Amino acid sequence: PFPYGRGKRELILAHAQEMSVDLAISYAYGDSPGDRDILELVGHPLVVNPIRGMAHTAQQQGWPVATWK
Repeated sequence: PFPYGRGKRELILAHAQEMSVDLAISYAYGDSPGDRDILELVGHPLVVNPIRGMAHTAQQQGWPVATWK
């Protein structure tokens, strides 16, 4: 799969399984709706400089938001 949208999710799940990575204690960073799938996979999601409605999504999901300059 391509590392875009749902393809990101599939690649991360496959790699995590192959490398015995515990996603429940892993971190992921995202800024746009295309990152939502990976943010949902991990125990520590962080939305950074959100765009295209991602601040609203973060609020709904209870994810922290950071603004980096």
